[in-house]
Amino acid sequence: MRITIIYTGLALIATLTNLLAQMLSRFLYNGKHNVLVSLICGSVAGLLLKYWLDKRHIFRVQTHNVLQNVTSFSLYTLSGLMTTVLFWSSELLAAHFLRTTAFIYAIGAIALLIGYTIKYRLDRKFVFSQRAQQC
Repeated sequence: MRITIIYTGLALIATLTNLLAQMLSRFLYNGKHNVLVSLICGSVAGLLLKYWLDKRHIFRVQTHNVLQNVTSFSLYTLSGLMTTVLFWSSELLAAHFLRTTAFIYAIGAIALLIGYTIKYRLDRKFVFSQRAQQC
């Protein structure tokens, strides 16, 4: 139960980071593709922070060389592709049909939380397992 509470808290921090990066991106760029640009900015910010938080506080993995760290981050990124597709498609659909920023962010937050639940299971099995760390 303890790990669930910690993971939820860290997922919330990463979600807020993602959404704040999106808001900042939209503030700085309000052009034709602002939704796509903000999704990219938010995803990158969330990915980098979430990787560091998960590696350090959830799975307590220490990488011992650059190759191991690059491999771990690459696997982490790959495991996030499916959840990113879920997140992006949810926000893009919300942006297309709802056209209200508050609803877009709310849908995005819900999609991120669902995605993080799926991602935890993938990361535990494929990214931060003992076998994956033996690179």
